[in-house]
Amino acid sequence: MADINEKVMKMVEEELKRDPSINTKDLFQKAVRLDKSIGELSARQFNALYPLQVKRRLAPRRTRAATATQARRRTADRAAVRNVLLQFAMAIADAEDTADVIEVIGNVDKYVDQVVAAAGGR
Repeated sequence: MADINEKVMKMVEEELKRDPSINTKDLFQKAVRLDKSIGELSARQFNALYPLQVKRRLAPRRTRAATATQARRRTADRAAVRNVLLQFAMAIADAEDTADVIEVIGNVDKYVDQVVAAAGGR
């Protein structure tokens, strides 16, 4: 593995703090000016060794509990949406004639509201 140049790492961190949208090519060019040996790296290697590491360090930490809660919420939302859609399908299946089918389909907004609520919307 290539040795990390702390001056380059510090420059990359300062540049990313100043302008998070700066592209890797510009950072690479600045890094080569600081350390000519950086030019031996491919753009991909440079990105993995410097910008990517800085971005990971600067990114807000996500806790395992928050990640697990989001996964449970998605699973619950999916199940709730599925239940609403099944209710809609059963209402259509229970319709005895064309007029009943039209009435169920005419009330589709009620089911849409339930799906939106189940998916976490308002």
